[in-house]
Parts: sequence; C-alpha cells; structure tokens
Amino acid sequence: VSISSVVAKTVILTQQFPQLRLLWCRTPFEAANLLHELKMGEEEPDEELAATLGLQDEDPEADGGINHRQLHFLRTLPGISNRNIRKVLESVSTIKELVELPLEELEKILGNSNAKVLYEFLSADASAMDVHVD
Repeated sequence: VSISSVVAKTVILTQQFPQLRLLWCRTPFEAANLLHELKMGEEEPDEELAATLGLQDEDPEADGGINHRQLHFLRTLPGISNRNIRKVLESVSTIKELVELPLEELEKILGNSNAKVLYEFLSADASAMDVHVD
C-alpha cells in the first residue's frame, strides 16, 4: 500500500463522512496517552446500548429534527457542498421543495455555478441517462 493511496482514501473518507474526526499520533504510545486523556472523567461505555445504536429506525426528532439519511442524500447532489448545505437547509423544508425550485431561486441559495449544476442534474431526462447496473 503506497502512502498516496492511504492519503487518497483518507480524503475520500473525510469527504463522505464530514462528521468524522481523525486523531493522528506518531507512535502507539502517544495514541494511548491521547486516548487516555480524552477518556478522563468520562464513564465507561454501556456495551448493550452501544450494540443497539444504529439498529432502530432513524427518528428525526431524536436528534434535533435532523434526518441523517436526508442530509446524506443532500450531500450527494451535485452543487451542494458542506459550505452551502446549511443555507439549503434554512431555505427549504423538504427535498421535494428543493427539487421544485426554479433556477433563479436556486441561484439565491447556492450561487450561480452551483445552482446551475444542481438544476441541470435535477432537470436531466432520466430516460437519456446511460445507466449500467451490476
């Protein structure tokens, strides 16, 4: 495994999971010390609770009204980035509302170039797309 492939994979990982935080230490000893310091004053994790996390259906009200599946979907749309997603969330209440916005409204939210990219993507004729399913 080359160092460039590790760096590339790390970049992709952080782009796909923006909430992910990385800790980097030069030695295992430093990593152990850092983790020990981070854990100081914290309770031991509940194994049963940890095992059930992510198994139940996602409840948008449980996390301040944020539906993480919808948020992830928004991040996959062209023209929407971590820089402008907050403005999108403040401007529309549903994905349907976003999809139905005219280009002029999208430009107010995303700026000209991002709005055009998103609008063209959403307006593309699906029957003309070259789709290969494996």
